[in-house]
Amino acid sequence: MKLKTLAPKVRPMRAKIEVKKRTDDFYRSPGWNAFKKQIRAERGRVCERCGKTYEGDGSPVDLILDHIIERRDGGADLDPHNVQQLCVATGGNGRPHADGKRGGCHNRKTAEAKQIRAHGR
Repeated sequence: MKLKTLAPKVRPMRAKIEVKKRTDDFYRSPGWNAFKKQIRAERGRVCERCGKTYEGDGSPVDLILDHIIERRDGGADLDPHNVQQLCVATGGNGRPHADGKRGGCHNRKTAEAKQIRAHGR
């Protein structure tokens, strides 16, 4: 007689505990907020990497003011030449990237910076 295995009645537990990322206090400071407003007024509401100005639903593009040389790598905090406005989400009117993807420039730039840091280039 062959034994049959019953399906489990309880789902397995997730092994990973997700830790919520905490924003650096610098990015909540009055100085940073004033700097962001100044950059937005000077450059307009546009992703400086792909040219995106609105999201897929027609709302204004969601932008992050990003340090070109990251602060942890010695980049200047409030230097207008060390920041760029990058879109957060994919979709919208952004021009395609070389690999055909649209939008999401902030995540792409962050991944590139991590890779460079890991390989010491």
